[in-house]
Amino acid sequence: MRESIENAVEELKRVDHSIFVSLKYTRTVDILVNILIRMVDCYENLFMALLKYALENKMITEIPTTPKERVLIMKQAFKEQEIHDNADLYLLLKAMLKANYSKENEYRRHVAMRAIIAGREEIININIISQYYEFLTSFFHLVDNMRKGTYALGTGTLIGDGTQETTDEDNPNNPYWAKVKAMKEEADMEIARDKEIRERIRQEKQQREFVRQKELRAVEKKAEKSMKRITKRKPKIKPKRVISKESLRIMELRKLAKKRIEKDKKKHKLPFKHSMMLPAFTGVDAVRHAGVEGLVNPRGFVLIDEHQRNLTFKNIYSVGVCVAIPPVEATPVPVGTPKSGYMIESMV
Repeated sequence: MRESIENAVEELKRVDHSIFVSLKYTRTVDILVNILIRMVDCYENLFMALLKYALENKMITEIPTTPKERVLIMKQAFKEQEIHDNADLYLLLKAMLKANYSKENEYRRHVAMRAIIAGREEIININIISQYYEFLTSFFHLVDNMRKGTYALGTGTLIGDGTQETTDEDNPNNPYWAKVKAMKEEADMEIARDKEIRERIRQEKQQREFVRQKELRAVEKKAEKSMKRITKRKPKIKPKRVISKESLRIMELRKLAKKRIEKDKKKHKLPFKHSMMLPAFTGVDAVRHAGVEGLVNPRGFVLIDEHQRNLTFKNIYSVGVCVAIPPVEATPVPVGTPKSGYMIESMV
């Protein structure tokens, strides 16, 4: 039971990091799917801990091998409402992963995945998955307290007699429908509002392009009329200018100097439609120019080991953008490591 709880703790940490770090910087449905997978794994570890508890206390005779059978026997052994609700939420999350879901508003604040589950439209966005994470965390504390002996069975809210239970993975209940219904309605409104804004922007852009093309055609038409009015004139013959030998020598010297300068310059022609130049990052000036050998690399970033400690001065630690991170891989154009996301992942 202890091993299952420890595995659940690790999965909870990954879910917490994905919601409050990864999802904050990368708002995609792929991140939401990864969070759902982690939550399902955490639930399965907690269910295994409950079944081991039930086996030790002779509430059941054996632990089934399939997840569906485990949920069924767990519901039969425990009558706590919270255990039944989280079992149903577990089945719902599994059904979302198996469903043919759609991706909406990716890379935006209102990113969401939408699917039809048991004839009911289910939406997972940042707010809703955060609410499900709170339910999972509360369930974890319940199981952990049972392991520690600080929670006695029957002291919490129990399910009513004659309650209709289900373990259908394809048509699961949503035990928290009432709690997240308002959030789902708000998500629908946010998605509709974003679509309306994008459509309005598209129409305005199309209208501006139409006006620009109309003005361009008018200018071209006016230029064609002006060209027809120009009469042919005989070119004026300019008299030859007499250039002195001294002026010719100065001109030759200028040409030679220009050729020498052009030869020394390095030229690179790159095809592009849009160009953006970024200066190279450097470390903090006070540390970069401190003149302490072994403290920073040539760019001024602090050298550290896997414990964020300087390699030479063991009493100096460094975190954040000022640390020296080697490139992740070789690239056609030499670049550094994108620190904003990489450091967060490596320091957890």
